[in-house]
Amino acid sequence: MDEAVRARAERPTRYYMLVVGVIALVIGNANFEFTLIGGAFPNIAVAFHTTQVLLVMTVVFVASLVFLPITGKLGDIYGKKKMLLVVSVLFAIGSVLCAVAPVYWLFLVGRVLQSSFVVAYVAGYGLVRDLLPRRLVPLGVGWIGAGTGIAVLAGPLLGGWLIDSYGFRSAFWFELIYDVAAGLLVLFVVPESPVRIKRKVDYAGGLLLGVGIAVLVYGVVYNWAIPFAFPVAAVLLIAFAAVERRTAEPLMSLRLLGKPKVWYTLLAASVTIFAIQVGPNALAEIVRIPRIPGVLDQGLGWSAWQYGIYAGLPFGLVGALTGLLAGWMSRRYSPRLVLLIAGVGGLVPSLIAATSASGAAVFIVIAALQGVGLGFLYAAANNLVIEAVPADSQGVGTSMLYTALGTMNAVSTAIIGTITAAHTVPVGSGAAAAFIVNSDGFRISFLVMIGTSVAGLLLTLAMRHGRQAALGGEPVEDIVAVPQEV
Repeated sequence: MDEAVRARAERPTRYYMLVVGVIALVIGNANFEFTLIGGAFPNIAVAFHTTQVLLVMTVVFVASLVFLPITGKLGDIYGKKKMLLVVSVLFAIGSVLCAVAPVYWLFLVGRVLQSSFVVAYVAGYGLVRDLLPRRLVPLGVGWIGAGTGIAVLAGPLLGGWLIDSYGFRSAFWFELIYDVAAGLLVLFVVPESPVRIKRKVDYAGGLLLGVGIAVLVYGVVYNWAIPFAFPVAAVLLIAFAAVERRTAEPLMSLRLLGKPKVWYTLLAASVTIFAIQVGPNALAEIVRIPRIPGVLDQGLGWSAWQYGIYAGLPFGLVGALTGLLAGWMSRRYSPRLVLLIAGVGGLVPSLIAATSASGAAVFIVIAALQGVGLGFLYAAANNLVIEAVPADSQGVGTSMLYTALGTMNAVSTAIIGTITAAHTVPVGSGAAAAFIVNSDGFRISFLVMIGTSVAGLLLTLAMRHGRQAALGGEPVEDIVAVPQEV
């Protein structure tokens, strides 16, 4: 063990918690880019005279799938802290563009640049793995999950206030200020990871993989594109596999992906996240649509601020608390058990919502249960990957995880969006007419979520690994740091 490793091992626990706290703050902004503007869609549509407001989220999901494979590997090569700082700069530029854009296409360019910040998950969890003693890694992962829950908690409340008071652009000015402050904390508080891999970046493989997945998701989002999107995506992904097999230093090692512990974790976590991702979105629509007898009997007609108070608050609060609990349970019991609880957190609220139950109290309970799924899912998935992947491939492994989860997030949103769009009815007349999702649209959506949650639970029950207490993975002390030329 060298002197640097020994010095880190002698630091007090409070130091490591400070480092994890800063990383959690940074990752929180990756959540704000979604939760802060969740109530701004009508404002954005009016400001840019567009009916394609869904692109505000779609471009983030799709672009992030291109950023993740390449930047995850760059973090392994040049340092995860450096990568966090780089994407913080890109996020800041994107925030400014979104705040000042006079036309929609420029606004979407800003959102694409903001999507680069999804790399914060990869770099952040990788830093936790590299910097903390093994005994603290599962707890550190739980703290990151808590940061995610806090951002989910604060986002709807803060976003609703900003949008109602100062317009939707104020949300992006806030993201800019937050990004600069968090970036400075990373610069001065978080040390760089000692883990390095002296390799070249497989840009060809990364481009083929990222674009292939992006085209696939595009076809799911826009059904008219399926006839050409699916074949093109298949060709690109087959070409990716061929390139990776012939590349001495592949971006995403097929050998690593071929390990049962890795691919099975990605599969189980991706299926489990389906309901956890789209359930809260469906809930937000139901409670904000007024009750219309014969059309939507569950509607409550809440404002965006009311949604933040009565649904966003319990969802985020429970998510934050269960993130901490899930980290402890992963170390005390097993990450597989934690993933099972996450699946229940997706299943139970979907069952309740599918029964057409209504009333403020019912939806508050549903939101809280959805928070359980959120907090437990990310802690479980990341701990399972940490246990399955060698320390010198942690960035690549986490990148693979978030590529899988990001793909499912985009696909699940597209599927539920297609279902709800097929069950809308016009309310009003003329230019003032609005299309409201009826009860059947929501009921079918929640039935689909029930099906995917059951599938996720069955996959997790059959999981043969992750049944022991999480140990924090392979010791970082066993990895020899390779000096890099910058």
